[in-house]
Amino acid sequence: MPSLRERKEDIPLLIDYFLKKFNKEYVKNISIGKETIKTLINYSWPGNVRELENTIERLVILSEGNEITLNDLPFYIRQEETFKACNYNQTKAAKMLSLTKR
Repeated sequence: MPSLRERKEDIPLLIDYFLKKFNKEYVKNISIGKETIKTLINYSWPGNVRELENTIERLVILSEGNEITLNDLPFYIRQEETFKACNYNQTKAAKMLSLTKR
């Protein structure tokens, strides 16, 4: 089976499935923003589907509001998306994330 990064079109379906599963399990009604979904789609998912499932579960558990936003995502996911958005310019990405170039 191809890796999740090769099946980006499956990610929104999996997010929806896991979101429903964990909303039911933890008796919550959490939604997820479109920009957040876009960021999750663009992440490389080295841990494949299991990593996505664990991420969605963690987001539902830790969510304090009714919607998962970009700020709720783990830093490593936001960081990768920022780096791509800056055309892999390390200095520009660091400034956007309020970090040093290192």
